[in-house]
Amino acid sequence: MRILLVDDDALVLESLEILLSGDAQLQIVGALSHGAEALSFLEHTPVDVILLDIQMPVMDGI
Repeated sequence: MRILLVDDDALVLESLEILLSGDAQLQIVGALSHGAEALSFLEHTPVDVILLDIQMPVMDGI
């Protein structure tokens, strides 16, 4: 499963990457800091699941 992580807190992103990378069936394809980056990323990279924060600068998760 291809997962995209989106959160403005670098510690949260790093922690999620560490936790999820332990499962061989999960592949972290990106770790981004706001919604606008996520939209741009998704134009070129397919993902199965997006884990994102709702409150972020630039563009929120809603």
